[in-house]
Amino acid sequence: MDEVLCPRCGSDAIEGFLWPEGLPMIKNGREIEVPAYRCNCCRRSFGSASGRSEYRDIFQGLKLKISNLYYGSFAVDLSASRKGECVCRIEKDRALFSFTLDMPEFREIARIIFDEAYLNDWKSSYYDSTSTIGTTWDLSVKVEKKHRLSFHGCNGYPVYWNRFISTLDRFLRQAGIETNHFMTE
Repeated sequence: MDEVLCPRCGSDAIEGFLWPEGLPMIKNGREIEVPAYRCNCCRRSFGSASGRSEYRDIFQGLKLKISNLYYGSFAVDLSASRKGECVCRIEKDRALFSFTLDMPEFREIARIIFDEAYLNDWKSSYYDSTSTIGTTWDLSVKVEKKHRLSFHGCNGYPVYWNRFISTLDRFLRQAGIETNHFMTE
């Protein structure tokens, strides 16, 4: 990735986060990962100095639903079982497509969505009232037994939406879904 943008506000006024080597960062009484960046506009810290999201290693799957006035709707269910069986199911126009993945590919998707698309730094909702495209989306990410991260939007998207959608591109294309219809400009 070339330029780092704030996943919250989209600003490019980003600086590396400076923290003394070896000194733990404590928040709410527990040690947390030292952030990699700080936005000078919204004052948020994001990313991980170690390049690893706290959720990446406990990622268990995601469910994504997208509906567009012109291009229809589809749903994606990406999951891994305790036995290590990984599957991506896509429902489009009442047709069901199912694709198997190996665990390294599943882990690579987790790495990209958390470490490159900064998913755990997204806001919970995105709306653009000036757009008339008519796209709504809901994303639920399972990261532990019953813990989920939830996001949704209507004509509005996170800064790293395209990077996120590109992780599912192989499966979406095989289901006949053109990902460029669901990417931001």
